[in-house]
Amino acid sequence: MTEVYRYDDINFDKLKFSKPQKQNNYYYSNINYNDVPFFLQTSKLKVKDNIKNTNMKIPSIEFEISNDNFDMYDLFMKLDDKLVKTTYNNSKDWFNQTIPLENIEDMYKCICKPLKKNKNPILRFKLALENNEILSKIYDQNRQLINITDCQKDHDTILILHIRGIKFMKQQYICDI
Repeated sequence: MTEVYRYDDINFDKLKFSKPQKQNNYYYSNINYNDVPFFLQTSKLKVKDNIKNTNMKIPSIEFEISNDNFDMYDLFMKLDDKLVKTTYNNSKDWFNQTIPLENIEDMYKCICKPLKKNKNPILRFKLALENNEILSKIYDQNRQLINITDCQKDHDTILILHIRGIKFMKQQYICDI
């Protein structure tokens, strides 16, 4: 069984990145934690909108971090920082050139939206899609599989995220979650 790591027990020194490999029209670097795939359990997050309101061609769900748990926001900010620094430190080896840190920062699309005054931080995660079917599984508090459309606005949720890697495209790069 795959290990799932709690958000408040992450040691960023245990993250390992593979050299990016070309896949179609982008490059991809795998991320591992303790030399195994990185699965992260979040704190409680609040569903921001009903799944029925999402674009099903590129489905995603937004979550709001509650007032009492900015640790979750800090974790993703640290992860963003780790990805930027790792890309910068490995740019010569990975891309055969030293890329200025400012350029790397400009190209990176952060996981968290910037904080706004008097608003809680928002996280948006894309849902895995295959043959127009959402692959993500949703369970209720009794561990019963439920339909993703039952995930309603303002529901409290705990996510298990697979932090897969870094996807480098022409104009930007992202953390693939």
